[in-house]
Amino acid sequence: MGRLVDLLRGRLRDLIASRGLGGERVEVRAHPLSPKEAIGDPGSPEFPLARGEERLVEATVLGARGQAFTGRPWEFSGTLGEVLELDASDPRLRAILVATSNALVRALGLADRTVHCRDEDPWRCAERLAEWVSGLGVERVALVGYQPAMARSLARTLGGTRLRITDANPRNVGKMVEGVEVEPHSSDGEAVQWADLALVTSSVVANGTLDDLISAPSEKIVLYGVTGASAEALLGFRRWCPLGR
Repeated sequence: MGRLVDLLRGRLRDLIASRGLGGERVEVRAHPLSPKEAIGDPGSPEFPLARGEERLVEATVLGARGQAFTGRPWEFSGTLGEVLELDASDPRLRAILVATSNALVRALGLADRTVHCRDEDPWRCAERLAEWVSGLGVERVALVGYQPAMARSLARTLGGTRLRITDANPRNVGKMVEGVEVEPHSSDGEAVQWADLALVTSSVVANGTLDDLISAPSEKIVLYGVTGASAEALLGFRRWCPLGR
């Protein structure tokens, strides 16, 4: 179990105790969602959700929904106290812990945008991201986790010398995106250190790999996506997810 998950669990435990919610029931939807359910029609089969390579696990707490990406979905029903005792070294249970924490911070008004955007929204999100990055005036940007819309928008805006893209999926490694080659996951740390701004898929919160990057200055890391909602609310990470629901 990584340092980040330990820290998130501790903050979640404190939050649950302070609100007297240890006995609340939690329902988690962990069965594989169809592409239509998960992301609608984004207009491209490149998205992992559209290809079925990743799934969303969804928790419901006090009527609020929270989601987390995972490659190993699992079902669970229990109390918030029981969630705190899940073995987070198991990736199936770690995703449930993260999804539950996302749902809880949504229920308590500490975060929003905890449900994945749909249809054409990923492309609109990517256009906004490129505009935002341009306005920051940063010289070098790392995109950790190949998100096709973001990769293309950033590559067109920044060009090949100012952008590095890494991904854990061998299917994407070596792919050329507007003149930028996708590098392997083993280059994550180097790319983050090289960059002035690191846009990191918030899936790393659920899969435990953010621990490999945590030594980087936190001010340069921006998590993108719904999975990072509670990392934003409880741990202070910056997050990009303007069109989440």
